[in-house]
Amino acid sequence: MKNFEKNKKLCRETVQIASGSKSEELGPECMSDSYTCGIVYGETGYPKKCVCGSPVKIFTSKSIANPGRPYFRCAYSRADGHLFKWVEDGTYEEVNELKDEGMFLINDLKLQIKNLKEEVQGCKTEMKKIKRMTIMLFSGLCIVAVVVFCDKMFDQGESSLVFGKKTM
Repeated sequence: MKNFEKNKKLCRETVQIASGSKSEELGPECMSDSYTCGIVYGETGYPKKCVCGSPVKIFTSKSIANPGRPYFRCAYSRADGHLFKWVEDGTYEEVNELKDEGMFLINDLKLQIKNLKEEVQGCKTEMKKIKRMTIMLFSGLCIVAVVVFCDKMFDQGESSLVFGKKTM
């Protein structure tokens, strides 16, 4: 925590680089392929702010070892402990985060598809039961209709019941 406060103080006291261009010469400590100059403190992808709270800018390296290579750096300080990160490292981290999120979403969608397939299968089974019941009810209704029709056809010559009384 002391380093953070120290870096914050250093960054606030350091004046902004006067060269309005977004290129500068990197020191020998920043010539390697990894970002050893500055600390990101667990922030992956494209940094938004330095550990001191200052904004981050993109600069282009003019060094012999990394000519034209873009990097993120604290806008106010080049001191140790302030942010330095190669843009391609940030891009790689961004892509990996998106890949992980994409895999999570794909797995979630696969689970939802599986659940929906099971639900559709359950609905199909229920529809088959309802279809069988409808056929049985319709068949029963037809049998009752045939019985009533046959009863009426063969009952014409005989007496019929009218309001519970026999008539001739």
